[in-house]
Amino acid sequence: MKWLVVVLLCLQLLEAAVLKVPLKKFKSIRETMKEKGLLGEFLRTHKYDPAWKYRFGDLSVSYEPMAYMDAAYFGEISIGTPPQNFLVLFDTGSSNLWVPSVYCQSQACTSHSRFNPSESSTYSTNGQTFSLQYGSGSLTGFFGYDTLTVQSIQVPNQEFGLSENEPGTNFVYAQFDGIMGLAYPALSVDGATTAMQGMVQEGALTSPIFSVYLSDPVLESSGLGPPLTPSRAAPPSSTLQLPGKPLEQTWNILTPFTKTLPVSNLSRKVTSWAWVGLSTCLPETGSGGERRAECGVGVPTTRAPPRCQHHSGA
Repeated sequence: MKWLVVVLLCLQLLEAAVLKVPLKKFKSIRETMKEKGLLGEFLRTHKYDPAWKYRFGDLSVSYEPMAYMDAAYFGEISIGTPPQNFLVLFDTGSSNLWVPSVYCQSQACTSHSRFNPSESSTYSTNGQTFSLQYGSGSLTGFFGYDTLTVQSIQVPNQEFGLSENEPGTNFVYAQFDGIMGLAYPALSVDGATTAMQGMVQEGALTSPIFSVYLSDPVLESSGLGPPLTPSRAAPPSSTLQLPGKPLEQTWNILTPFTKTLPVSNLSRKVTSWAWVGLSTCLPETGSGGERRAECGVGVPTTRAPPRCQHHSGA
C-alpha cells in the first residue's frame, strides 16, 4: 500500500514536531473525462502551452487548467467557525488558496463543496475581487478572511479566495473543490497572503518548509523514502550547493539520482518567503531485487524549467 503525504515542519528551539497531511488518491480529471467519452474533443479544442503557466503579470498569474488534468492526490482542510470542509489540491506551482462559494452557480461550483460565509461566525471581507486567468476563461471571485484549519494548525483571519464563477468544463470533472497553493508569495494574485505565510505569521510554523513523499512500508522499514523530520532538518555539515539566482518564483528539478537523500541535505539562505527544499522519492525495485528510491530534488528558480523537468503539484 502506498499513500502520499504533505509534511509541514515546525521547528522550535526546545521542541520540534512534524505535521502530516494525508493525501487521498482520486480519479484525475483526465481519467474522469475519458470515462465519459469527453477527453478527445476536449483535447482538440484546448491546446496546452506548458510555458503559459510562467507568464507572469504585475497583479495576476495565468494558469492553464490542463496543468491539473492529471492531479490525483488531494487533502482536506477546513475554513470557518464552525469548520466547513474542503478537498483541495496542494499545488507547488501556484500560491493562492481558493474554494468555491455559495455565490457561484457555475456547474463546476454546484458539483462541489461551497463555502457559505453566513454560516461562519469568524468570517469577514473587504470585498476585494480577483481573477485567475485560464485558457477557457477567467475564474473570478473575491477575497475573504476566516479561520483556516490544516490538521492541528489553526490560522485566524487567513486570506482566501471565494470563487463566484468557474468557467468551462474542466473543473466540473475535478475531484477536488479548490486549490491551496504552496509556491512563492511572488505568484500570489493581488498579493494575497499565502497559507504558508499565514502559518508562519501565526507562529504555527517557524519556517515555511514542507516535504512531499510517497510512502511505502517496505521502504520506510529499510530507511528509504522517509518523510522530513526535525532530526533531518538540521544536518551537521553535508549540504547540496544550489546554483546562482535568487529563489523567488518557480520550482525546478535539478537532477535525478538514486540514493537516500533527506530533504535536510538542502541548505541555502534566501531573502524571501522561500521553501528550503522539496524531495520527491518514487520507490522501485532494482535489477538485483534491492529496494531503492528514485529521487528528484526540487528547488525554486526564477526561470521556467524545461518541459520534461517541471514539477508542479503535490
